[in-house]
Amino acid sequence: MSDGSKRSGFYVSGALHAALLALLLVGFSQAPKFDDAAESIPVDTITQSQLNEIMHGERDAKPSNTPPTPPQRQLAAVDPTPPTPPEPPPDLRRVDGYPVLRRGLETSVPGLHMVGAPAAWSFGPINRFVSGSWFAGGAVAREIAGRASGRPLGGEAQCVRALFALICRRFDLRGA
Repeated sequence: MSDGSKRSGFYVSGALHAALLALLLVGFSQAPKFDDAAESIPVDTITQSQLNEIMHGERDAKPSNTPPTPPQRQLAAVDPTPPTPPEPPPDLRRVDGYPVLRRGLETSVPGLHMVGAPAAWSFGPINRFVSGSWFAGGAVAREIAGRASGRPLGGEAQCVRALFALICRRFDLRGA
C-alpha cells in the first residue's frame, strides 16, 4: 500500500468521524423536553398515634364464635391402575434389552432413532448423560439430512476430510 493512500484514508476517516460527532451534538441539543406531569396523586398524612391505632385494631370488638370455613375444592378422581408403557415394535433388534443402533442412532426399524440411555450399548456410556447430546444430536441430524437430500452421508472421517478440503480451497493452501 502506498503512503498516499494511507494518508488519504486517515483524512477521510477523520472527516467522517468529525461529521458524525457534529450531527450527534446538534441532534441532542434540539431534543424535545419532557412534558410536565399532568395529574397529581392526593396523599393523606397521618400521625404516629393514628398509625398505632390502625395497627392495633379495635379493642372493643366482639370475638366470633364460628371458625372461618376453608374454601371447598373438588379433587379429580384418580385411576388406581398405572398406565402401561407402549410395546416396542416387533422387528426391533435388541441385545440385553438395549436396541441395536446403527449410523445416525437408528434402530432396526427404519426412521426410529433413539438417544440417551438406549444408545449406551451401541455408542458408549457417554450417551446416558446430557454431555452425550453433542454427539447424538449431530449424528441424528446428519442422518436425517442425508436422507432428505437423497444421498448417503459418510462417517465422521469423511465429513472432516470434506471440511478440510473446503478450507484448503478457500484459503488456497497447496499440497492438501
